[in-house]
Amino acid sequence: LFRSFRIFDPMPLARQAATQQLRDGMLVLDPQQRVVSMNPAAERILGAPVKQVQGKPIADLLPNLPQPGSFEPDSPVFQNPLEVILDLGTETRCYEFEFSPLNDFRGLSVGYLLLLHDVTEQRRSQKQILEQQRALATLNERERLAHELHDELAQDLALINLQAQLVSGLLEAGQAEQAQAQLQVLAEAA
Repeated sequence: LFRSFRIFDPMPLARQAATQQLRDGMLVLDPQQRVVSMNPAAERILGAPVKQVQGKPIADLLPNLPQPGSFEPDSPVFQNPLEVILDLGTETRCYEFEFSPLNDFRGLSVGYLLLLHDVTEQRRSQKQILEQQRALATLNERERLAHELHDELAQDLALINLQAQLVSGLLEAGQAEQAQAQLQVLAEAA
């Protein structure tokens, strides 16, 4: 009964609510890469209301983005997210930018969708993990060297002990010259 009336279709309202509540910034660009619309998250990220940036080229707002000539359908811009660091006055944040072409029902380009996903905390965590891994590697290397030094020192002490026993045995046997020669070898080895 209600299918014929689009007025009762909840999908447009759901889309609007999702767009408004989305944590990622979302900008809609026309074919000339000018801002048509953006959600509240994008306003917060850019620090400007939609009315202030509407109609402005995206290159003016985000100069680190690719230039308009790179917005071709098979361009790398559409293949992988771009990572851009934005200086927002009070802090610097890192964002992944994802571009999607917007085509009408005939397949003709009507603009672009640009999503801005804040990855600052991820990058900080990754940096911290890398620093911890480096510190752990340094610690492991120091431990390995300490074991090697300990092993070498233990071997040296065992050799000195054996040499001392040999010298002691030679002295007890009255072979002072040979004992003297062994002491000389021991002194040169140290």
